[in-house]
Amino acid sequence: MPNPTQKIMAWLRSKENSTLNITKEEDGDQDKIELLFERVDFVEHHDPGDYLAKQALLLHGRGETMTDFGQKPLPGGIFEIALNGKWSAEVKDSSLHLSTDRGAYKIVATAKNN
Repeated sequence: MPNPTQKIMAWLRSKENSTLNITKEEDGDQDKIELLFERVDFVEHHDPGDYLAKQALLLHGRGETMTDFGQKPLPGGIFEIALNGKWSAEVKDSSLHLSTDRGAYKIVATAKNN
């Protein structure tokens, strides 16, 4: 049986070249991201200063972030989801729900891009 990280990675890889609509809720704020999703990386950081998340999902692609302060391009073409502490995920056919110590993420995939 695959572990939760493997399930998330398999789902994300199956959605490469799709548009991902991401809703991120953190500290009472809600951001919406639209990402022309190209690929995903799973990284593990060994940072003695605990500045970086121990694990993270890096979603690569072109996108925009919509916040209370307006719309901005996604910096560096990467959307990072830090996986610190306890986290859980629920994978469905067209969506992924991820809860971490920092916030909650809902990722919905739409049609494949050409």
